[in-house]
Amino acid sequence: MYKLKYLKYKNKYLDLKKIQKGGNDDDEVTLESNDKQEFKIKVKAAKHSETLKNLIDDAGIEKPVPMPNINGKILEIIVYVLKDIDEMPLDPTNRIKKLEKIGNDELHELTIAANYLDIPDLLNRCLLQISRKLYDTENEHLSKTIERICYLKNLSKNLIDILDQIVKVQKNPEAIKDITNPSEVVQLAAVQKDGFIIGHIKNPSETVQLYAIQTKRDVLYQIIKNGITPSEVVQIAAVKRHGDAIRFIQNPSETVQLAAVQQNGEAIKYIKNPSDAVQIYAVEQDGNAIQHIKNPSEAVQLAAVQQNRKAIWHIKNPSKEVQYFIVKQDVSEIKHIENPLEEVQLAVVQKSVEAIRHIKNPSEAVQIYAVEQDGNAIQHIKNPSEAAQLAAVQKNENAFKFIKNPSEAFQFAAVQKNGKIIKHIKNPSEEFQIAAVKQNPIAIKFIQNPSERVQLAAVEKEISIIKDGNAINDIINKGINPSEAVQLAAVQQNGNTIQWIIGRIIPSEAVQLAAVKQNGLAIQYIKNPSEAVQLAAVQQNPNAFKYIQNPSEEVKNNSF
Repeated sequence: MYKLKYLKYKNKYLDLKKIQKGGNDDDEVTLESNDKQEFKIKVKAAKHSETLKNLIDDAGIEKPVPMPNINGKILEIIVYVLKDIDEMPLDPTNRIKKLEKIGNDELHELTIAANYLDIPDLLNRCLLQISRKLYDTENEHLSKTIERICYLKNLSKNLIDILDQIVKVQKNPEAIKDITNPSEVVQLAAVQKDGFIIGHIKNPSETVQLYAIQTKRDVLYQIIKNGITPSEVVQIAAVKRHGDAIRFIQNPSETVQLAAVQQNGEAIKYIKNPSDAVQIYAVEQDGNAIQHIKNPSEAVQLAAVQQNRKAIWHIKNPSKEVQYFIVKQDVSEIKHIENPLEEVQLAVVQKSVEAIRHIKNPSEAVQIYAVEQDGNAIQHIKNPSEAAQLAAVQKNENAFKFIKNPSEAFQFAAVQKNGKIIKHIKNPSEEFQIAAVKQNPIAIKFIQNPSERVQLAAVEKEISIIKDGNAINDIINKGINPSEAVQLAAVQQNGNTIQWIIGRIIPSEAVQLAAVKQNGLAIQYIKNPSEAVQLAAVQQNPNAFKYIQNPSEEVKNNSF
């Protein structure tokens, strides 16, 4: 029993010593090159090298760890690569660029160092870089073969064999079929040339899958077809390259879905029941992707139309906020909104009356508002209500021409709203004519051969409104001799209208008397007025005397 307790505490002690010696992951260790250059690196990053991991565990981190076979220039690259692997394990882009910049001698030394330090990621990339140079060398002049020897100097037979295999698959990826248990780097070389060759590789590593995916479209399908379930990392890499690759993945995680729609919003059509977050990411890339989303939330709708206004075409029953957003950008876009809210319709026609042409089935309130601003707007309304039609012709009589097949009842109601509409009615009855001039005496000018009743209605109407006698003038201008009754009605409201009567006919004494009794100064328009007319004139206005030639004594006496 005591022995067991002793062993238990001994193991704990040893583990604690190991942690103290090797340090925590966030601690820093110093690596020293053979030319006494020092480089600091976190323990976590350094342990991507199996050799360094063992050295740190054994020697600790208190003193610099010596690298007797590696100079400062090479050690600097190694530290850079280890940090890059730790920070971005799935993105070798920076590491590849770093290797492409170094010379042949450095590449050779780096390969030996990567092999010694057991850094598979770096070693693979060094070998691939060397193989590319060898491949190019073999296609050039024979004198360059001496360079090939330099590359292979001090490399183990195993590495040289691997390099030969790499060169073979780079020339012809199909050659991998003839290699028994090809190493990972050989597999990498093959899939870099032809991603689909992964179909001939048994159990390719995640790294190989990632490289294959970078080469050709739909390589993910080839991987899945071979019975391999790709990791989430591989899935993400695939959909980041081609979003629609998600169609090959069963039950992708939300992270994979997000990566897919970020690359291509349309990829959402391959996702069953995407979350709100995925939907928003999709439409932020491509607003039209909303057409593939059932019952999108208001947030999704807004994100879609903000990315592309035309996305509204694909939204059924958009929310009020979405409708307002669309019409604020362009009022004509209301034509793409099914059943827009009445308040949105009103907002549109308030901004532009012409915009009513873009509204399908505007409400009666909207129709009326539009035609009250511009009667001619009625032409843009399909099947306008009768109330809207009346409001239109009341605003502008010319709007009547845009009303199809108006009923007799509507025509009558229309002239009661706007008398000028009589000009658009063929052969209007006397009742219509009277209704027109009662609404607006000026309508008399649009009536051919108005009857005495119509004339009287026109001039009598003027008594209650403008009192300028224009109606009688309009009658005379039409070449009509107004009856005495019409003349009397006109001069009784405005004596000066006798001037227009005299221009056409000689008014009777009764009409002359009525004119000067209304306005004594009207005598100036009457030639040779009778003494009775003169007396009536000066009695109404003594100033009328100056317009009377040869007045009688009685007229003179009445003028003072």
